[in-house]
Amino acid sequence: MAPWILGNLSLWLIGLGWLRPSTLHIPSRFWWRLAHALGWINTRVLLTFCFFTVVTPTGVILRRCGWDSLHRRRAGRGSGWVPHPDRHRDPKHYERMY
Repeated sequence: MAPWILGNLSLWLIGLGWLRPSTLHIPSRFWWRLAHALGWINTRVLLTFCFFTVVTPTGVILRRCGWDSLHRRRAGRGSGWVPHPDRHRDPKHYERMY
């Protein structure tokens, strides 16, 4: 029964859109509100799922392995300054950087 109802509804909407597009303003407004609400919900659900299934376990594993991407645990360093390697002082380095 549902496919027949949806099929007839779609034919009516197609016909109205072809003959009088201005009559579809209200269904269009409803549809965009529904799409906006579903997008807001899906974004929160999908991003939360991805964060707790991908980002959090990756961070825990890297931390357990001793990964310190910000080099916060460097011994004897009072500041965040990291000196450039000697090869960067050679002018030839800038000719073909990559």
